[in-house]
Amino acid sequence: MIDIIRDNIQKAFVKGFKDNGIAYHTNRAENPPLPYVKLWELNTWSEEYKTHEELYARFTFWVWDEAYNTKGNLDLLKTINNIANNITVEGLCNIERDKESFRDAQKPDTKCTVTVYTFKIIRGK
Repeated sequence: MIDIIRDNIQKAFVKGFKDNGIAYHTNRAENPPLPYVKLWELNTWSEEYKTHEELYARFTFWVWDEAYNTKGNLDLLKTINNIANNITVEGLCNIERDKESFRDAQKPDTKCTVTVYTFKIIRGK
């Protein structure tokens, strides 16, 4: 079940990226035009309780751009946050932005922002 939920959330992200003109990759593309978003890591897990099950899907994105502090980059991060907050999946009870941090991409003239979202879904038994 968590695989279906994870896939539906990822499809919603991809649709949101496409609708907003954000280039998206699931692996490292060779010199794509900046800016673009890459899915860096995807984790899923579930926790069983007597009355319900909690399912989690954590998406970690790298946002590649020419700089971190520009209005364009901050607008891009805001758009990604809006996409995440507008995802609807049956049973979804919490969306949390775990962190957002700026990293040196170790590529000339390229910077990377890491942004992480965790989705919590409750299913009754």
